Amino acid sequence: MLRNASTSRRVGSTTSPSTSSRIGHSIVRTGRSELSIPFDSTRDASDFLQPTAGRTLARQLAAAIPEADGSETARTSAINRLTNGYRQLSIDVGSDFNPQLDQSEGLFIATAVMNGEVIGMSDLHVALADDVAQRRQAIAAGERALIEQHLRDEVGNHLGHCLHAATMQVTNMNRILKQHPTNSGATVQLKWEVDETAGPAVRSAVQALLTSSATRDETASRILATFLAERVELARRGDIQGADLTERLTNTLDYRYWYSFKLKYNQSGVDSELTAKTVGAGSGGQQAKVGHLPLLAAAAGFYSSSNTAPRLCFLDEAFAGIDSPNTADLLEVTVKLDLDMVMTNYDAWFCIPQVPGLAIYHLEKISGTYGVAAIRYEWDGEIQQELDHWHDG
Repeated sequence: MLRNASTSRRVGSTTSPSTSSRIGHSIVRTGRSELSIPFDSTRDASDFLQPTAGRTLARQLAAAIPEADGSETARTSAINRLTNGYRQLSIDVGSDFNPQLDQSEGLFIATAVMNGEVIGMSDLHVALADDVAQRRQAIAAGERALIEQHLRDEVGNHLGHCLHAATMQVTNMNRILKQHPTNSGATVQLKWEVDETAGPAVRSAVQALLTSSATRDETASRILATFLAERVELARRGDIQGADLTERLTNTLDYRYWYSFKLKYNQSGVDSELTAKTVGAGSGGQQAKVGHLPLLAAAAGFYSSSNTAPRLCFLDEAFAGIDSPNTADLLEVTVKLDLDMVMTNYDAWFCIPQVPGLAIYHLEKISGTYGVAAIRYEWDGEIQQELDHWHDG
């Protein structure tokens, strides 16, 4: 049993061996080496052998060690755990606090020395806890300085660059979409903004990120540093999804999760949100065109994360139900968005001036032969020519 820290005197030091032995046995056989019973440090230890004080101590012990196993095996096991714990304590803090374990008279009393004064384990626990807290505060302050320097200046600048690039990309896409209205003059625009559920902290941080570090004032810098530190702490605590800390940090600092897209529909100079109702008000061809434009923009945006990946976009029955002028207009959009289109169509060849190049496989059933022939053609923006001549004649 580790002695309570509120007194440096040994309980039982003035007791008879039989009394102290009974007390020591009662304590040790509980198996609770961390147990601490409060004593009045102003009183002599022998006072607790007086009837009233003794009963009080006994009641405290009984309340603290209910249903204790009093067998010799349990007592031996408890002593072993206690001595092992003391041995580890000596290894951990021995050079600073000189812990001692007195095993005389059947009691196990642990003490330590702090600032030249003998203290018990409770006081040592409090002192160590205070020391840990102070060290953590010091580390937190150091981490804060590191976060403000590294996260704000390096990670923050990188995020700011990404946000500027994404904003510019959306602006360029909207410029292209605006150049290709429907027959009635309606246009589709992308609205990329901080999600409504992101909260004010994200909005303030984004505003700071979109401000150049050279012109960012102290308030904006502090807001950004605090925000990034909080995001890192979320990842550290595991509040962000991810298999490990690296993945959680990547997710929590991914600005794309802070934003959301909305589609805007402009008809006769009036903006509204693009919905099934607003699209349904137009003709079938207009509905099809308005439906294609944001999908093509989304595909281009997806591929923008790589400079080397093919920008493939597959369309089955491409532009079915859309008249020739609008089909040509949509194909021009795919060219401006630099998409690599793979399309099937029953009878459309798409050999039009808006398309600078096509590789065509025309499937044809030739009379008198088995199977289907795949005949290759090319379109260079001006001339369509057949590449396979094996079936001529």
